Amino acid sequence: MKKLIVLLILICSALSANLHTTYLWHLQQPNYWPEQSVWDDYRYQKVQESQWQKQNGGNYYSDGLQHPLNDLEQIFDKDDRVAVYQHRAKESLQTLLALTEAGVQVNYSGCLMENVNSLANVGQWGYYSNWQSNFVTARNWTTSGGKPRMDIMGFSMHHVISPLVDENCLRKQIQAHRHIYEQNFGSNPDYSKGFWPAECSFSERIIKILVEEGFEWSIIANSHLARTLNDYPLQFSTNGTNYDPPNPADITPISGNNWWNGQIDGRGGTFAAPFCYQAHKAKYVDPETGQEYKITVVPMCDLLSYMNGFGTMGTGEIDANIAPYDDPDQPSIVLMAHDGDNAWGGGYSYYFESVPNFANAAASQGYSPTTIEQFLADHPVPEDDVIHVEDGSWVNPANDWGHPQFINWLWPMYDANYQFDPNGWTEDARNWAVLTAAQNRVEHAEELTGNLDIADIVYPDANSNLAERAWHHLLPAYTSGYMYYGTSLDMEVKQSLACNIATDLADLVIDANGSIDNIAPTVFIPQRFPYNPGGTGFGPIYGYQQFSNSSDFHIWTFAYDVSGLASIQLKYRIDDDGVNPLSDNANEIYTGGTGVGGWITIPMTARDFPAGNITGNPEIDFFIMPDYIADQYYAEISGITNSLLDYYVEAMDNAGNIKSTPIQHVYVGENNSNPPQGYVSWFPEEPTANDTLRIFYGETGSLYDSSQLLIHLGTNGWQNVNDLEMTLDPAISSWFFDYDLSATTNIVDFVFTDGNGNWDNNNGADWHVSVTGGVQPQLFIMDGEVDSLAEMILTEDDLKLFAGWNGTDFYIAANSAANIGYDVFIILSEQPGNLTDSPWAKAGNVAEWDCFLANETDNNYNGWFDQSATTDNFSDDDILEGYIRISEQWDPDLEEIYIAMGIYETQDGGELISQLPIGNGDLNIDMTEFYLYSFTSGIIPPENISITILNDMIQISWNEVPEALFYNVYASDQPNGLYSNITNSGTFSSQNEQIIWMTEQTGTKRFFYITSESE
Repeated sequence: MKKLIVLLILICSALSANLHTTYLWHLQQPNYWPEQSVWDDYRYQKVQESQWQKQNGGNYYSDGLQHPLNDLEQIFDKDDRVAVYQHRAKESLQTLLALTEAGVQVNYSGCLMENVNSLANVGQWGYYSNWQSNFVTARNWTTSGGKPRMDIMGFSMHHVISPLVDENCLRKQIQAHRHIYEQNFGSNPDYSKGFWPAECSFSERIIKILVEEGFEWSIIANSHLARTLNDYPLQFSTNGTNYDPPNPADITPISGNNWWNGQIDGRGGTFAAPFCYQAHKAKYVDPETGQEYKITVVPMCDLLSYMNGFGTMGTGEIDANIAPYDDPDQPSIVLMAHDGDNAWGGGYSYYFESVPNFANAAASQGYSPTTIEQFLADHPVPEDDVIHVEDGSWVNPANDWGHPQFINWLWPMYDANYQFDPNGWTEDARNWAVLTAAQNRVEHAEELTGNLDIADIVYPDANSNLAERAWHHLLPAYTSGYMYYGTSLDMEVKQSLACNIATDLADLVIDANGSIDNIAPTVFIPQRFPYNPGGTGFGPIYGYQQFSNSSDFHIWTFAYDVSGLASIQLKYRIDDDGVNPLSDNANEIYTGGTGVGGWITIPMTARDFPAGNITGNPEIDFFIMPDYIADQYYAEISGITNSLLDYYVEAMDNAGNIKSTPIQHVYVGENNSNPPQGYVSWFPEEPTANDTLRIFYGETGSLYDSSQLLIHLGTNGWQNVNDLEMTLDPAISSWFFDYDLSATTNIVDFVFTDGNGNWDNNNGADWHVSVTGGVQPQLFIMDGEVDSLAEMILTEDDLKLFAGWNGTDFYIAANSAANIGYDVFIILSEQPGNLTDSPWAKAGNVAEWDCFLANETDNNYNGWFDQSATTDNFSDDDILEGYIRISEQWDPDLEEIYIAMGIYETQDGGELISQLPIGNGDLNIDMTEFYLYSFTSGIIPPENISITILNDMIQISWNEVPEALFYNVYASDQPNGLYSNITNSGTFSSQNEQIIWMTEQTGTKRFFYITSESE
């Protein structure tokens, strides 16, 4: 809600932003067939050998086919890939060297290095020896601050989804990548301080490992900052939320304020500036010791990155949506990260045209092309800027879109009613069960062997021990692409192939050491379904329809131990106030503290998880079966509503070793599992003002089987009536609708219709729900006195125009016809249109209107015309007044309306004598001669406004307005004309309790008004 101040000033412009831009190019090709090498008994095959085997009668299996089924030549001999894997990244970077801080981040996976080397060693498909020198050269070019122009970032050896793997596996993946990196690119400069998580898949759970492995910062997807903000505008769409909405456990008290959204090819989102474009700190708390581990998180731009990888891009989105809100004290960085070897973003035009063109365009806008390392050196993140990052990936993968549970690599198990299915099965889940078992056996071999050398894990030979060789073969089994592509080709057997070779080696160690077991069980990170218990489900799981989840939910996992499991338990506790503050770690540690309850223990049910294709999917051929697979364990948490829960899983093996998983958090919403009593009911049964009222329509209702159901709903005696779509929830055999009660709602009135003329109105009695605590809006009294809620908005000579708003009705008042001796018209329009004949056959024209209130001189006749809403009116010797119900005439969410007052001679054809706002004298009321009124809620308008001209800039300042959440700036070429919102064309700052807005001068004069807004 808002109030207005109109300003007459010279036109002006925005300050140049202290914004930075940079790139990340992700280069990856997996190990396509992790079979033991025929050429080297101690290692797995690389691409060159796999291709040679297929061409020379090798790699046949029981299915009668040669593997891998992928066309390796078609993958690796593409000109663009041959170029970028060897030299093009350096050559593209050369085009930026004139910009003193410009540079790029390159992410080169360890398995890609292996594959390229295997081809380069024999000169196959255009690959050549010493290709690494191009990257070494580029890495040694430095910015003006001495940082590498090309930062080849830290990564995992085999492109793993970091939040889904065990911490021991993630550590080995990073160490292996560091070793092969140094073998190819050297150690001067040192290994990067930055980490790229595959698919930008991040969780705060991985921070401890990253810090211990020497990383100082990690890239994250900025959608997972946006979704933690308490004013995140939830909109189910490709340019909003295309999967489950944020769970309240992830929402912080921080506001984003300046929101924008967009999409391309279904990839998109909603983002806040500057928050989602600033580096911050994130932390992980060791649940056992309470030690905090902090890392800087650098947001990549989910939407802009995808745009940049699929077409030429200018700075328009940045200019309009990010730069105006840049904070010089903590500047924004626009990081565009995407595959550098796929689609348009992997091609010649991208690297040699798009890259330099964008960087130079950014520089010309006053932005600073840079590198992340240089940016963080120049603008270190304050230690106390600790924020929360929601789990999830970038928006690139279809059917995942960044889901917090990484569903494209772990499709959940549920039934037709969207309930957890304890007998469910997906090939992705099955693969994680295989990996869980294999890792436990390999870790046992490691513990029994002693310290391992990472060099012998990456490059095992005859001198390497069995445990090192086992890890060598296990690491590629975690390649995310094996699960991403599901049942395509032979993806479904690659994990089993790698795991079987690894466990064969591990078993030689285990069998030689009898019953020794000092290793705790391996437990897959616990999963929950539904993701939002007691809340809304949405996205690919639910067919992109909103679904009301039960508050009862399941936690499930896989667990395995060489000695077998003695027990496995789910532990959860209830938070006292439903909040997990960033400043307090009580929710993060096993011992708890003030504000959290004690742990409640539930034994988990065991299930032998099927290794076979129990679904009969014809696309799956398990011609290689795993030697080991973990069991599934699950438990239900029920009977809890409107509470924040902490939970983890504790497993103990038969040797007494205990594994406790990281603590996770979930907010459980309202219990929606019970069907309504009768066929129409509501919850809560006795609602209070500002509640959300859920209304049910059950299966015994006459309209239940309709293809659609609408609730015909009004308030306070059938005011503000609308037809609203209800949602069918098959799980409770009921339609439902959620209605947010306002502070002025005293009663909710409703009936139902199928939209085809069929109604259910409770046999004529309708349904009415009383609301406690609702404040009755002040009514406008038609008595010849200007209402106390009204304010004078325009005046000229003796003419006065008043307006007021009580939350339901819009009030207008002016001089009556008897007062001034002429006919009076007050004209209202949501948007004035083209000129049309004046009302009542008066002379001249008026911009098209929606309705008007008129008062005739001769007989004091007064009345509304062209209205379709509830109205009232009155006039006497002094005042013409009236009101109209906004929601019945226009959209209930209407925020602004245009008003014009016309004074005409009484006779037919009478001319326009005067008007408010003052016009241009052409005896018409043009579309630019209306006043824009915004409905108010008592927030005061901006005060103490001043204007300063600074060269080509103009500065407008005003006092901070108490309770104002944000401000809008409107401009027009006429003092009383049609105003446009130009807020985003300028920049905001604050100083000494003053708000300062600056914009660029684009003409000789312009008229402005400022609004302060409280919602």
